[in-house]
Amino acid sequence: MYGLIWKRWLSPTQRLSDPEKHWPSRLAVGVCRWVKGGMKTRSHLAITALFLISISASISTGQTSTIDVPAHTTTWYQHHILAIDEDGNALTPNIVVSGPDKSRHYKGSFTKMEGEDTRNARVNSLALERAVNTGVHTDPPPFSPSMALALKGRERLSNYLTAMFRDVAQTHPDEVIVYIHGGLNNINGAIAKAAMLSDVLATQRKYFIGICWNSNLMPTYDQHLFVVREGLHQKGKAIITSPVMLLADVGGAAVRLPLNLVNFLYQDAYTTRPDATTRTKLANARFTQIFYAPETDTKTPLNRIKISYGADERSPLEMWSEFGRWLVTTPAKASSTVFLDTLGIQPWKNMLRRTRTMFERESEFIPQLYYEDAKLLARYERSTVSPPRFIDQLNYTGRKGAMWHFCNQLEQNLTARNNAGEPKVTIIGHSMGAIVTCEMLQRFHRLPIDNVVLMAAACSINDFKNKIIPYLEEQNLRADFAMAAPNNPKFSAPVIKTQLYNLCLNDAAEHIEPNPGQLDLSQRGSLLTWIDTLYQTPESENDRTFGRWVNAVLATDDVPADVLGRITIKSFGLDRHRTEKIPIYTDAPGSTKLVDEPTKHGEFTRYQEGERKRKSNFRFWDPKYREIEEGEVKPGISSSGR
Repeated sequence: MYGLIWKRWLSPTQRLSDPEKHWPSRLAVGVCRWVKGGMKTRSHLAITALFLISISASISTGQTSTIDVPAHTTTWYQHHILAIDEDGNALTPNIVVSGPDKSRHYKGSFTKMEGEDTRNARVNSLALERAVNTGVHTDPPPFSPSMALALKGRERLSNYLTAMFRDVAQTHPDEVIVYIHGGLNNINGAIAKAAMLSDVLATQRKYFIGICWNSNLMPTYDQHLFVVREGLHQKGKAIITSPVMLLADVGGAAVRLPLNLVNFLYQDAYTTRPDATTRTKLANARFTQIFYAPETDTKTPLNRIKISYGADERSPLEMWSEFGRWLVTTPAKASSTVFLDTLGIQPWKNMLRRTRTMFERESEFIPQLYYEDAKLLARYERSTVSPPRFIDQLNYTGRKGAMWHFCNQLEQNLTARNNAGEPKVTIIGHSMGAIVTCEMLQRFHRLPIDNVVLMAAACSINDFKNKIIPYLEEQNLRADFAMAAPNNPKFSAPVIKTQLYNLCLNDAAEHIEPNPGQLDLSQRGSLLTWIDTLYQTPESENDRTFGRWVNAVLATDDVPADVLGRITIKSFGLDRHRTEKIPIYTDAPGSTKLVDEPTKHGEFTRYQEGERKRKSNFRFWDPKYREIEEGEVKPGISSSGR
């Protein structure tokens, strides 16, 4: 257990040659010894270790990927990757490609991008006044190095993004695909995967841009203990309070254990008879209404929405086998639940924080500058703008996260659609990447996006209704303005009407997902069920996750009629038998009997092993992956296969 924490928790910059000299290490060791001392058998220790592995199961620990496509230069790959740290700063990705064509390896890493850290940007008031009055620019200047960076306006990031979109323009792709991965991903592994996918999609005339952010498990818990308090960097306070914070995490998890066990037991019982619950009955009824609406003569808004449901075709023997395995492993699940709580809730909150800081950094990145000093600094820099405007420019430089600057460039460079040669734009957000996508649409209403694809979306129904729906409605409004004023270029500019796709697991697959892997030694369920059950406490139905089939279908009754036609909700199946009407979702046909489709939360964007795994590599960017299937099952077949 100590070895796992040593490997996962402490970042490379924190590891010392002697771990006993590093007090977080000593604390980690102490916790491990305390846990180990309270266990009576080695089997309990093994269960704990397996649980910790389960909670890290979704982490992209491997930093290499293999594929058989031409390799490119590091600069070329950088045009396809935006890497962002936990504070919203841009990072410079580094990619090393090695090995022969048939087994090429991609290794990702990063360095801090110059000019991003504008914290502690201050001026020396007396020296600044003296320099302005004498007209002499001193060396060193009368302000801190961070202020010098702030005065450059994040120049390096601006040049990085400008080069990226210049390359898009020069490449002339058919489609630009922006992919945002979810939580529990190692950023080095995400960079390696983005480089690999850039090569793969380049052969298909698609320009891939991977948004890579640090969402690894243990660094987020590390930050929770030692860095962040009340949503802010308060390292001194965090270090002092870290022992009691750890005690609160463990103690709170112990107190909540009975409730958590009951909640998970209810969730497991749900899979034996989902049709017995009211919500499933309502979802089936709603799906029936939508499914049969086109067959009626009456025109209703329900005719517009596109929806499909993949059946659960497991045999009764397979279902009972799943139940038997759950029953046998229940003791292990019970003993691991306290760790699921302790090492899950706080990292989840820190990951949520990072989905926001990538757009808007903390106020500590804003230069500390009083009005009189700002006037002097503007004169020192020979700025032609007024002091208030000068201050605004510095605040803008400090506050905006790297993702904000990316979206701003995306909006400026790809808005115009004046000729047929300009590419389409597709945003793909997997899991917590859907939360980032919602943030994009809320902040940038003129983003020229043709398709928004949410896969196993961890965003809430409220996010969908309050961030995505207004974005879609505003496009309708701009289209009306364009029709009313066809000769006014301000209103008649091309209007893109975005298509939204919400892809979900089969409802049974959502609940029976074993962890870790197939060992089934911790509580079952996908990340979305854990969010709704444990990591968050939904205050209303709309606070539940939008990526679960039942939640998504029941949310359709509150969608404005004028955008229903641009929404698709699709559920994949579970152990479905292959038919000619079901598309092949992988690089190559897999089983001759069963459909190869995602049946676990982390499988939606699985594309890691290149040629050797063609039969299981999902082409998640392909339109067939997100479109509804022809001849889909009719309502009345529940998620349990009956």
